[in-house]
Amino acid sequence: MKLFGLRIIAPERGSGGRTFEVNAKEGHVGAKESNFTLDGSVELKASDGLTAKTEHADLRGERRHRADPGPAALSRAGASAATARA
Repeated sequence: MKLFGLRIIAPERGSGGRTFEVNAKEGHVGAKESNFTLDGSVELKASDGLTAKTEHADLRGERRHRADPGPAALSRAGASAATARA
């Protein structure tokens, strides 16, 4: 199933108490709804202030491992880091 203007809001599993919001221009839900592909201005925001940005993300399996061949940026409370993988 292909989705457009994707916005997902989910609570953290366990006792962490954070809430996560994921936004992307497009998304695709794979088999058994266990694999997701996100494309275009992908942004993850956590309620504790952590933000991650990339152009593409694959979320696979129950533990939601992320695979992304491109650049990514992380930031929280004035600190930031970025990769420039090709």
